[in-house]
Amino acid sequence: SILFNNEWSNNNIIKEYTPLMFKIRSNLLFDRKDIVRQDINNLLNSLAPKPHDNEKDYKIILFLECILKIFRVYCNDYGGKDINDSMKISNILDNELLNAYVWKYAGYISNIKPIDKINLLSKAEKIFDNNNIKDQAVYCRNNILVNQFYTDKVNAWEFKELQKTAGYAIPGLVGMSYLYNNAGVSLLYTGEPEEAITYFERGLPYT
Repeated sequence: SILFNNEWSNNNIIKEYTPLMFKIRSNLLFDRKDIVRQDINNLLNSLAPKPHDNEKDYKIILFLECILKIFRVYCNDYGGKDINDSMKISNILDNELLNAYVWKYAGYISNIKPIDKINLLSKAEKIFDNNNIKDQAVYCRNNILVNQFYTDKVNAWEFKELQKTAGYAIPGLVGMSYLYNNAGVSLLYTGEPEEAITYFERGLPYT
């Protein structure tokens, strides 16, 4: 009754597929990739031949397929055909939030230029911010900052500020340990190993 309003509860496609997608999403929040990898494959296989009676159902199926392929990108740490398919589907559906969720994984697009990757991540961050989805906005900002590690200029202050902001704005953020660890790495790059150790130690309770 909380997750499904009357409109969705009367749609057979939503009723059939969404509960398992919630389960998959919950496991992925805690990095349980091996547990749900086969569930994702099975769900995608069952979606493919699904007949659709109208345009609305067709769009729902496309939407579910896009999200599941993004889930699989995250599970496999590899973009390949899945990230390309997700980009195509999100372009077809032209849904702002769906675009943002796909762009969040811009780093998995093959042969993408660093500036293009950062642009997509920045657009996704802005969309999440505008829709008050703060955790996803933080993940996008983190992925933008991590690109500094592949350049000759690392700004440790930006990493520390992101961790501090996330800590205040999103208590209990899943993945906070990554923010602490990235702040620690940035401090190593800037020649501050002692402060880096404090960030690594702070991140341990969140892993």
